[in-house]
Amino acid sequence: MPAGERQAVVLDREDAAQFPFAGARNNGGYVVARKDRDCRPLHRQLVNAKLGDYYTFRNDDRRDIRRENIVPTTLAEIARRRPTRSRTGYRGVSPEKNGYIARITHQRRKWTLERFATPEEAARCYDAFARWLGGERAPVNFPDALLDPRQYKSAYQRVTAALHRAAVA
Repeated sequence: MPAGERQAVVLDREDAAQFPFAGARNNGGYVVARKDRDCRPLHRQLVNAKLGDYYTFRNDDRRDIRRENIVPTTLAEIARRRPTRSRTGYRGVSPEKNGYIARITHQRRKWTLERFATPEEAARCYDAFARWLGGERAPVNFPDALLDPRQYKSAYQRVTAALHRAAVA
């Protein structure tokens, strides 16, 4: 099925027969079906997605909207797969005057963890706290590394004290 001038959409034959809309186009990489004023992503229609349901594509091609390519996912998984926009190339790491700083946000609270000489060290610190606070599915820079946040003593003490105060309040 054509979706614009240069791109095509992969769609199951039986779904193409049931496709009730007059045209399709790519919107942010997704195939969007239009009818009158209604404009919804076609893959969400095919799987009868409800509000709060999230889906991704097995082969990472948003134009391949065959049912076997559409899989349910979570917000955490979407965040983990999203590339970082940091200038350092690492999640949770920012450049400073005298090195790099590791920062993390958890439950709308922001913490500055520690300062480091290299971005890799700051990224490892971020990863340790991300796994500790967010669990094993938290988005990290080094997925295979198992780091302990207690090795960053001052940051660990500040974060645990803040979490304790929040729990008591």
